[in-house]
Amino acid sequence: MKNLKTEIRLALVSEIQSLRKLVLWPHKSLNQCVLDSDNDLETFHVASFFQEQCVGTSTWQKESTEKWNCKEVFRLRAMAVHLDYRRQGIGEELIKFGIEHCKGKSIHGVWCDARMSALDFYKELQFIEKGEMYFVPQIGWHKFMYREFI
Repeated sequence: MKNLKTEIRLALVSEIQSLRKLVLWPHKSLNQCVLDSDNDLETFHVASFFQEQCVGTSTWQKESTEKWNCKEVFRLRAMAVHLDYRRQGIGEELIKFGIEHCKGKSIHGVWCDARMSALDFYKELQFIEKGEMYFVPQIGWHKFMYREFI
């Protein structure tokens, strides 16, 4: 069942924290599922809700990187879709919403540290791989990816 009808909108950290723990960081306590940048002025969170339950989330923070020479970029972090709701278009909608929101802020691109299991997902959304794989303790192998906005 592709493209489940959900509500995609900006969200508060308190609305996405439980999903982060469930999908991304089961080894952490709920209180540890908050990023230092979550409450920065320019950081925003996009979430997908189905029947008032958060089933997808992504966090976007203004952060440059030495790995990619592009000015005015955001970093995509803590991207997660509930296991029961995957392959229904939610992740794609989160990315599209986030990119449009970035464009409204005159941002030129987005980058992320993609888990190996998500590489094909990001490639389908025109993200480009760069560099070698690297290991993040307790989480797994990652690869740097980016997408410049046209």
